[in-house]
Amino acid sequence: METAANNANAPIDFESLVTRCLGDPQFAKAMLHLFATQAPDMVQAIEQALADGDATRAARAAHALKGSTANLSATSLSAVVAQIEQHCLANRLDDARQAMPTLAYELERCMRFIEVSIAAKAPS
Repeated sequence: METAANNANAPIDFESLVTRCLGDPQFAKAMLHLFATQAPDMVQAIEQALADGDATRAARAAHALKGSTANLSATSLSAVVAQIEQHCLANRLDDARQAMPTLAYELERCMRFIEVSIAAKAPS
């Protein structure tokens, strides 16, 4: 499992996130927690828009998730979401749907990382 903050295979670059949080690891931890609570609803919004055949709504939902993932330095997840957004903007909903399992996989990697990171970085 990818647990080390400096692990090159980690789904989130924690050191980069801390830098984005002005060097405050507690703020970075709060950002991770916030993402973990909001991400499932954001993914659900994409899935629902795709199910409804609404490319515009799906693109907007993907764009919002892309911003959140980029802010967390979750590069792989952000790239998948960007791809889904582009498919939606081009009205290629089948392509977007086909990318959803990859999104789910990358999101799960991030959620596991967040769970371990928050526990490991909790104050003593």
